[in-house]
Amino acid sequence: MPLKILNQALYADRTVQDWHRNTFPSTWWAIDLDLVGACYLCKIPLYLIESTTNPNKATSIMVRFADMTGIPALVILHTKGQVVGGTLLRPMFKSLDGESEVRAQLSAIRWKHATTQHPNMFSTLPRKTQ
Repeated sequence: MPLKILNQALYADRTVQDWHRNTFPSTWWAIDLDLVGACYLCKIPLYLIESTTNPNKATSIMVRFADMTGIPALVILHTKGQVVGGTLLRPMFKSLDGESEVRAQLSAIRWKHATTQHPNMFSTLPRKTQ
């Protein structure tokens, strides 16, 4: 994943979402996930993220997807360009108060993966945030 968005217009393009909504029956539900965190070494998905400004965002489909895949799922709340908190939905429910707790949760997930799946790389990875 590049550190910088290379093409802002394409990044925000909703062509496929709009096409799906306008082409198929309303019973053909679909959701878009905003981010799938992945390990840069083994390319395995590590977590699912739905970002929103709505603290009451529906999450039932994302929870089912997390249960099916066995990877953590989070809703991250943001406002005015800043992460303000969130919720860990799976593997357990946990409120995350503020950006620092969201960062710490994602770091913990990555740290667990790194230390169990890539122990030889242990010394080169950033430590989880407390």
